[in-house]
Amino acid sequence: MRLDFLSEDTYEIELISDGVIPNSFIFETRILTAGDDPKVKILPKGGFAARLSAGNSYLYSVLISTGLLT
Repeated sequence: MRLDFLSEDTYEIELISDGVIPNSFIFETRILTAGDDPKVKILPKGGFAARLSAGNSYLYSVLISTGLLT
């Protein structure tokens, strides 16, 4: 997930991604800059959700799914 479209500030990203086994999830928060290229593991028919913020402002929210949402 490339972030080079961001300005040269510090951002917080909240991620919900696939866990080790199906139907499990990993919740994490990372501090990133525009030069970072965070990796997110996705299981077959899995996906992830992310919310990117700077300070008190939410900038972007995204949901990526490689399978059907049920």
